[in-house]
Amino acid sequence: MSYPGYPPAGGYPAQPGYPAQQAPGYPAQPYGAPPAGQAPYSPQPGYPAHQPAPGYPPQPAGAYGTQPGYPPAGQAYPGAAPGAYPGAAPGAYPGAPSQPGYPGQPQPGYPAQSYPSSYPQAAPGHAPAAGYPPQPGYPHQPAPGQPPHTAAGYPPAQPGYPPQPAPAGGYPPAAGGYPPQPGYPAAGAPYPGAAPAPYPGAYPGAPAAYPGAAPVHHGAPGVPVAMVPVAGVPAAVAGPSSAAALFNSATYTPFFPFSSYPVASPAAADADALHHAMKGIGTDEAALIRILCKRNPGEIHAIREAYRTKFGKDLVKRVESETSGNFKKVLGGVLTDPDAYQAECLYLAMKGLGTNEDGLIEVLVGKCNAELAMMEKAYEREHKKSIRHALESELSSHLKHLLVGCATPREEGKPVNADAARADAERLYKAGEGKIGTDEKAFVEIFNNRSYAHLRETFRIYETAHKHHSMTHAIESEFSGDLKRCLHAIALFVRNPGEFYAEQLMAAMKGAGTNDAKLIRIVIAQRHNMVCIKAAFAAKYGKSLAHWVEAETSGDYKKALIELIGH
Repeated sequence: MSYPGYPPAGGYPAQPGYPAQQAPGYPAQPYGAPPAGQAPYSPQPGYPAHQPAPGYPPQPAGAYGTQPGYPPAGQAYPGAAPGAYPGAAPGAYPGAPSQPGYPGQPQPGYPAQSYPSSYPQAAPGHAPAAGYPPQPGYPHQPAPGQPPHTAAGYPPAQPGYPPQPAPAGGYPPAAGGYPPQPGYPAAGAPYPGAAPAPYPGAYPGAPAAYPGAAPVHHGAPGVPVAMVPVAGVPAAVAGPSSAAALFNSATYTPFFPFSSYPVASPAAADADALHHAMKGIGTDEAALIRILCKRNPGEIHAIREAYRTKFGKDLVKRVESETSGNFKKVLGGVLTDPDAYQAECLYLAMKGLGTNEDGLIEVLVGKCNAELAMMEKAYEREHKKSIRHALESELSSHLKHLLVGCATPREEGKPVNADAARADAERLYKAGEGKIGTDEKAFVEIFNNRSYAHLRETFRIYETAHKHHSMTHAIESEFSGDLKRCLHAIALFVRNPGEFYAEQLMAAMKGAGTNDAKLIRIVIAQRHNMVCIKAAFAAKYGKSLAHWVEAETSGDYKKALIELIGH
């Protein structure tokens, strides 16, 4: 419906920022306003008579020029959401549904957007005046000199930056890029979880500094001083090639989800070879070792899927049915995804009567937030409760609080405050060696509530004051039992992760008999860190890890472990 005399001959006058009207001479369209000079169309049956928008007087006869206080033709009436679809809400036919605005525009009931006071303001109740800068996430509004909107009301695609290839680590190029955002590293800085340069003075292949922490360059030359990795998602998660580089690298790294690793070996061919190794009477154990113990977690997962697809069977169950004893446990562990394997180790440490506190300490100590999150998800998926709930039901006293703290995400990536580290070192001294008796609660609180980077600096300062010996020495003299073992494990891991696992491996093999469950658990869970663990083991005990394993194990079980460890 239109008003008499509208539009004037020649069409509507061109409106700023909108597409030009059709030039005279085009054939009349079947819908819309009648040609110039023709009487307006009569109302059509079934359509209500057009009513002017509430609050707006009819336009005087004559030109269709923009009136003061009225929006330009085709725009929404005042009160409509900025940038709303033309012709929506006020002024539409009664009962017609309103049209959604641009994605991301505030809808009725949402708080209004705030703008700096220096921006031009519009009269109350009217659309914003021109000159507002586009807000992040909102469609850009046309300004004088910019391309006009399309007929549908959306602006045409604006020329932007061409797609940039993601650099290693996933960050955009630094030059001319985005300004630093809170919580993200500066341009050129390592991605959280990436391994920086090794710690000065550490043994060759020692773990690198805790990414995101302030560098702390201390330690006498030749003394193994290492740092643990930062939490958050490991750098390798950002790209499979970096995960492959970190697998069996000289730097201690967290474990990664299987999806982080590239599949370099042909999974279908490996699946066929495994099938033939277990087909018929007898089993080719050498083939099982050669294939399964030389593949990374991503390749193992691909082999399992290929085997299920081609032979319709679960590879884990098939291998376990063809093997036995410790050899079966090793191959079963290799075939399990890293997060699920660690979660299952926790479950077995708490299963049945009694609790294997040593197993809990070994698995939980030193885990970064990303590892904890993956383990928690796997544990809840399989056992329908949280790791924290399980620990609280199995443990008591200070050990319970300490291990629950190890299973709880802690602050990561924040630079170390040297004054706070010094204050904690002094507090630990006064709670232990500096008094008669021991304040266990103070130790548990500091060990649980500080980042590993902060603890490392605290322990370094502790060694330079008072009795001039290490935190591990102080713990040995002040504590006993499981609490001592857990505090010692944390202090040693913070100082040198490779040494921590070397000590755990030695504990599994020394003395009468061998703790095969512990030996298998560490080798399977830390096989990606064997380079740095072997270096620490040789430096600490004077013989290679492989030498000890060969002396303590036998048969296919020994061959599988040696293949995982490497000579």
